[in-house]
Amino acid sequence: MSVAAAIVEEAFFRRFVMGRVAGAGGGPGLEILASGVVFGCAHMIWGVVTGHWRTGLRVAAMTGTLGLALGVVFLLSDRLLPPVIVSHFLIDLVIHPASILAAFGGYMEPIPDDPEEPGE
Repeated sequence: MSVAAAIVEEAFFRRFVMGRVAGAGGGPGLEILASGVVFGCAHMIWGVVTGHWRTGLRVAAMTGTLGLALGVVFLLSDRLLPPVIVSHFLIDLVIHPASILAAFGGYMEPIPDDPEEPGE
């Protein structure tokens, strides 16, 4: 799963999204920002999976930051996918199993002072 995610996500978020922004005249900063924001938003699915929108926002912030860093790596590597694929894979290999277990094992809890969270 980590290999497939790294290949597919990096091809989309770095090559496709950043390429579209560059093709539309956006500079490197805008390319990085766009890929990070889109990457983070796509990972808000964790909020849907867990039933907690604040969890989704936290995950979006974390993965968005990661997306920014991967965008920088992509540009520094002269737009080569292997460096970001390997980076993404290694991150997923270490972090992703724990996040899946946390989400599906019920360990991702809502922030207690949020009255809008389900299950309180």
